[in-house]
Amino acid sequence: MINGNTMAKYIKQEMTDLQKTGEQKSFYRMKVERNIDIQEFVECM
Repeated sequence: MINGNTMAKYIKQEMTDLQKTGEQKSFYRMKVERNIDIQEFVECM
């Protein structure tokens, strides 16, 4: 069962400057801990 008290975790990724503008591009993506099946998802709702 999923613990409903955990917060989402994010990973910051930085991109290389391909156009050489001097700007640092970065974005965040969610860290996936594990995959769940439909039955487990429905039980948590």
